[in-house]
Amino acid sequence: MTPPYDLVGCQAMGLAGIELSDCPVDEAAVLFPPGDGFKRAMAGVDVARTLVAALCCGMMEALLDCALAATNGRTDFGSKTIDFQGCNGCW
Repeated sequence: MTPPYDLVGCQAMGLAGIELSDCPVDEAAVLFPPGDGFKRAMAGVDVARTLVAALCCGMMEALLDCALAATNGRTDFGSKTIDFQGCNGCW
């Protein structure tokens, strides 16, 4: 195993690399032909990027809905907070 990666904020994860040499593997246990594994892994990362972006959009929509509901239900200085400048047209 390689030394742990020095990642800011991720020290507790203990991420490191694994190096294999002279490790015979049965042909039935090989997932992809030699040279093809990295390409397949990167294809999975590409799919994950799309899914994470969609997840972030959904979270932002939910957070905006919560913020607007809270602002709509709050009053300050005798008026609904949502009617103040900067909030008009948000709902």
